Amino acid sequence: MVTPNKGTEGDIIARRYQHGVLKEFFVMQFLNGKIHDGERTLLEGLSIYIKEVTKPSGIKSWSGGFDLPEDKYIEVGGPYRISLEDGRTGDILVTEVNYSSRSPIRVFFKGVSPLD
Repeated sequence: MVTPNKGTEGDIIARRYQHGVLKEFFVMQFLNGKIHDGERTLLEGLSIYIKEVTKPSGIKSWSGGFDLPEDKYIEVGGPYRISLEDGRTGDILVTEVNYSSRSPIRVFFKGVSPLD
């Protein structure tokens, strides 16, 4: 069961319980950002969601996704560098690119470095 709390500035803050035991605490943010491959900017003007998870043990991880702009391409893999409007950056691996004839192409990634 997920219990959401009201965050600040559009953040979604929630705790996930399983059988009454806290499994994780997460914050989901929606930010503008860019994706880089080395020194080259691959994608910009993206609306990116970032999910930051903290386990009760203190272990932290992050992941997210975005809609791929028309006429743009990104390969599964990486690493790529993400830069967010709030100044944070981190390395990501693209884990999925979902193509659909009815909706935008969705790209999902996981963080493989600190997001700071």
